[in-house]
Amino acid sequence: MFNYLSAEIYKVVRRPPLWVCLAAIFAGEVLLLYIEKISSSAVMNFAQGVIFVPRLLMVGFLAAFLISDLVYSNQGKTGTLKNEVAFGLTRLQIYLGKLCSMWVVSIAAVVVVLALYLVPCYFLLDHRAGVMEAMWGLGASLLAALPLWLGAQATCCALCFATRSEGLVWTLSIGIFLAGSTIVNIAVALLGLGPFGPLCEFLVHMTSWLPDSLCQVLFLIPEFNWEGRYPELVRISVDIIQQCWIVGAFWVFVPTLLSLSNFYRKEIH
Repeated sequence: MFNYLSAEIYKVVRRPPLWVCLAAIFAGEVLLLYIEKISSSAVMNFAQGVIFVPRLLMVGFLAAFLISDLVYSNQGKTGTLKNEVAFGLTRLQIYLGKLCSMWVVSIAAVVVVLALYLVPCYFLLDHRAGVMEAMWGLGASLLAALPLWLGAQATCCALCFATRSEGLVWTLSIGIFLAGSTIVNIAVALLGLGPFGPLCEFLVHMTSWLPDSLCQVLFLIPEFNWEGRYPELVRISVDIIQQCWIVGAFWVFVPTLLSLSNFYRKEIH
């Protein structure tokens, strides 16, 4: 199992699209930081640069789509999965090997992107005030975003094994993790539901549990004080983190169990 996982990771890190994507994300971070800096009337310091990072956490969903495509490599359509089965690997090893390799590459990519952003910020911007508070806030935001990213990665992996269409995988993944709340709001508008109806209230409540809705509020966490002077704001942050872990666990276990059970019954050609 370890050898298979190592081989999958080795295959991915040698593919140019991964490094092109990391470079594009880093360039986007620098560009947005520059825009934020010139649009702000005050001189930006390191703490403000750190607080800016959680505004970009939804990029992790796009990274999950790309990494799942790099690891799986459309093997369902090319028929190369049968070679791995013939080599003596069980279907559980194949599935979990690809899923775990996706997670390892995703987490490593996050660490690299954050390091490439935070290290220059620390040396180029003033870091005499607010550093600890900003780092606590960033850590809390990442702690909340991590299960959402893992859930997105697990869902993409499940869709790759369930269908041979790359377009369908991307469409469903983007619909769930980047446009879920928008789709629900459009459905409410098209159905003509009243703002105070029970169905509308239920849909609005469910929207707050969608990954994109949760990720959109994570940038508020670094602005909360973590020294205990505002315990109500700290409690709200903890509630958001707990909610993210519940939602992330759902998108990890449910798609994985459904897709894995289908993979066991599926005939590999």
